[in-house]
Amino acid sequence: MSILVIGATGFVGGEIARKLALQKHKVAGLVRGGNAHHKAKELLSVGIEIIAGDLSSPETSPIQEV
Repeated sequence: MSILVIGATGFVGGEIARKLALQKHKVAGLVRGGNAHHKAKELLSVGIEIIAGDLSSPETSPIQEV
């Protein structure tokens, strides 16, 4: 199962994402600015995939309508 964490660069979201990744879940984090975000490297180092997106810009949504 894949888990998408919204707010993975924040205090709570980051902690949740890291704990899930350390428990061997497949984790992706929605990150404003993608890999250019200053906290992206930390997330990548524990195996979290970075998905670039911004909730205030619907065109960046990783969720596709069916």
